[in-house]
Formats: sequence, structure tokens, C-alpha cells
Amino acid sequence: MGKSLFLQDVVTTKDDVDIKLNIQHAIMIKEVESNQKTGELIQKAQDSELEVATFTSEMISTTDDSKVSAETANKMHEEIDYL
Repeated sequence: MGKSLFLQDVVTTKDDVDIKLNIQHAIMIKEVESNQKTGELIQKAQDSELEVATFTSEMISTTDDSKVSAETANKMHEEIDYL
């Protein structure tokens, strides 16, 4: 199905937090001991005005953006499992 699976660049949680999809640039990986630490790192980067694209468990369970969006929309931001 190729490019047709990539329908959107952002998905939104139930509590209106945007999560970027479809990373097209270099990737830096940081390993931390908890999801909370990942969230803190994301927030610190955003506070420094860096653009952050994340990878979540919803993106592993499906590669179809519309399904990722539907799964994400049913969760509060704190329920998102950042990888």
C-alpha cells in the first residue's frame, strides 16, 4: 500500500497532546529506565525549542497511521508508552 498508509504527520491523545509521526530525518536514540524519564527528556527538549518526533508502542502494533491515530485518541497522554 506504500505511501497511502502514511496519512498524517501528527496524532492527538484524548487530552489534546500532539505526537508527531513519520520521522524523515536522522534519529537519535536515548535509553532510559522508565516511561516517565522518557517524558521528562521529551519535555526538556521541547522547552529548549527542539523539534521532537517520538516513537510509541501504538506505532509498533500497527503501521497504518489511521489505526495509530485511533488508538492514540483513546488514551490520555500519560497512558502513552514512549519507546
